[in-house]
Amino acid sequence: MRNLVLLVITVFVTNLAIAGYEMQLPIKLDYAEGVLMRSSTAERIRTRGSDEAKAMLEKARNTYKEARIAQQSGKFALANTKADESLRLVNAAVLLVPNKFDEERAAKRRYAELLHQVETYLQWDHEHSVIDADTQNELDKTVIEMEEAAKYASSSDYKKANEFLNMALAIVISARNKSLKERTFVYDLNFETPIDEYNYEETRNEDYQRLVPVAITQRDPPAGIQSLMQRFVDKALIKRHDAEALFKDKSYEQAVSKMQESTTDLLKALKLAGVQ
Repeated sequence: MRNLVLLVITVFVTNLAIAGYEMQLPIKLDYAEGVLMRSSTAERIRTRGSDEAKAMLEKARNTYKEARIAQQSGKFALANTKADESLRLVNAAVLLVPNKFDEERAAKRRYAELLHQVETYLQWDHEHSVIDADTQNELDKTVIEMEEAAKYASSSDYKKANEFLNMALAIVISARNKSLKERTFVYDLNFETPIDEYNYEETRNEDYQRLVPVAITQRDPPAGIQSLMQRFVDKALIKRHDAEALFKDKSYEQAVSKMQESTTDLLKALKLAGVQ
């Protein structure tokens, strides 16, 4: 008799739960449909979210569809679980989307960094370099890009402004790298003294050192590539230190050779970043 009573109570409670699911499910599923298919939240994930966020949104939508199928099949508990899961997924996805305020603040900070880098390049005093007319014309184009960037920045559209500054920086990097390479061909290699030759190689090495961090910022290579680049930079710094020590010992020819080796390592680092 006691077992029969427990069975009746269990069935009664289960029926109440099913009845509860039946009443609540349409409301919950309609809400889930609105969030997943028509809301500004879903649109934000779709337009500004990472690939991971977009994949989670798609999974959430598929889970919602499974909930609808379960509801139509009378599997209300399963439908309720699927509906909850779809909402959990979309909430997790939206956390992966950058906040608009954070994006704007990051874009403004990036604008300042890019502007400083472009201006630094343009102000370099390459006392040993010869820039031909074509290269100078390329450098002059940066003025147009910078003017466009300033126009958008004045209206706080830093994202658009950064597009123009990135173009300006790419022009400057390419032009400066070209001018550095051309030094080997335009510079009079009949140095008056070994010290003159060393000073030339030292300045050339310093210019390439400056180029590496800016190239990383502008090209944004993967972490693995950056790590490999840093190895070449570390080697270059060691060889530069050796060259300086040799110069102090008045071993000028060896100092020049070691400084050239250092520059070669810097060139290898730049090549990894895509700077030819």
